[in-house]
Amino acid sequence: MNELIPRAAIEETVAHRNRALELYRAAFDKIAAADAAVRAAEAQVALACAGTGEGYRSYVDRHLPEIAEFDSAVKLPDGETYMQVAERLTDLRVWASLIERTNLETLMDREAKTQLRAQMSWVAPPRYHAREVARGDEQRLPAVTVETIYQTLSGFAEQSGAIFRRGLANAFANLDRRFRSHDGFKIGSRVILSYAFDGFGSWNYHRHHRDTLQDIERVFLVLDGKSPRAPYGGIVGAVDHARKSGGVRKTEHEGDYFRVRVFKNGNAHLWFTRDDLVKKANLLLAEHFGEVVADGKDRPEDPNESLDRRAVGHARNLGWFPTPDKVADEVVEKLTAYPHRDIIGKSLLEPSAGEGALARRAAKAGALVDVVELDAGRATKLRAGGLRAVTCGDFLELAPEERRQYDFVAMNPPFDRGRDIDHVWHAWKFLRPGGRLVAVMSASSEFSESAKAVAFRSEMERVKARWSDLPAGSFAPDTWVNARILVADKMVG
Repeated sequence: MNELIPRAAIEETVAHRNRALELYRAAFDKIAAADAAVRAAEAQVALACAGTGEGYRSYVDRHLPEIAEFDSAVKLPDGETYMQVAERLTDLRVWASLIERTNLETLMDREAKTQLRAQMSWVAPPRYHAREVARGDEQRLPAVTVETIYQTLSGFAEQSGAIFRRGLANAFANLDRRFRSHDGFKIGSRVILSYAFDGFGSWNYHRHHRDTLQDIERVFLVLDGKSPRAPYGGIVGAVDHARKSGGVRKTEHEGDYFRVRVFKNGNAHLWFTRDDLVKKANLLLAEHFGEVVADGKDRPEDPNESLDRRAVGHARNLGWFPTPDKVADEVVEKLTAYPHRDIIGKSLLEPSAGEGALARRAAKAGALVDVVELDAGRATKLRAGGLRAVTCGDFLELAPEERRQYDFVAMNPPFDRGRDIDHVWHAWKFLRPGGRLVAVMSASSEFSESAKAVAFRSEMERVKARWSDLPAGSFAPDTWVNARILVADKMVG
């Protein structure tokens, strides 16, 4: 394992931290003793005044600075709260020091940084309530012990490869679709960081694109065989230096791997200058997203690609990824959502059904469900599930005229090489006028510039289909591909 800091140094750090808390505890005891002494002195003053009160102190005297300081010189805090705050502040400073000493931030992507900042900004309540203990344990930084520090730092060192792959994927997946020059799985020659700078010409910290830029540069450094570096030493530092005087203006910046142009509207355009590293990055994205994506493998564009020209062959494991419960629930909910549709007693088709996550829910809701599944083993299991009809075969080989038309179609098709578009477009032909189709699709189907995707979107726009994002990582850990839900109603006439 590549250690970021020797274990002996961690042990020394923890020993100093523990000694500091002992001294804080001793300090509280002395504050308590001083408080007791002050109270004893006040009691003697009361006796000296022989029962006539505290003696005369005018309003002005009571508000003189030196008198106010005298009265507040010793104030005894609650002991439990005092030690909680002492431990909290000490641990924050220790973790901040460890992050700086190990240069840990260079290994962290935007997601990891966001989590760390949330943990470091969480403040414990003065006194824990039972329900806050669990919440605090989830949100606060790990305790400062030799083992937790060692495990945390070791984890970052060991997972650095996965973290920078995730950082690259998240950096591009989260860009505004209107400004993408890529399809979400494959980087093009340019990207645009929308609203990266605010109305004053400074970084827009609500958008976090400073972290996005650093994530991209860190991955390119690693792909170039170099070590990650601190923000001030790279393109982020160059941008910060050039724009330190503030103000809304246009600026240009040159780094080792890309050029950055910042416009007055706050958008930052980024051009890649190393085609060899862009190619490596695309392979990295394909590795991150898994077999579900083939776009990272330099597949040449098909000049004859169209809605009626399908991908050849089958994906690994037939492109099947189980539909998570939350996604399945949302799909079934959208079958009957506004404008309202009644599913009870109505016919529904789930093509390429897999294990029937959607079909079983729809049947339980009262629909008459037919499914199609290519895998013989899964088809056999589906037949034991109380569905109306199960067909074992390739859905794309079934002709619509050979099947009845359906009131509903619910589906989670294979994603790779545009197969989701192939399956959804074919399923559309099985839907009767007035029916509704709800499909889980890859995010690229809504913004890819391939001929097939453009034609598919045109058809969906014609019928006023609606798209909605699924949360990032909805299919993790099986795949990290971002997905969306399409809802399309077939018009009558």
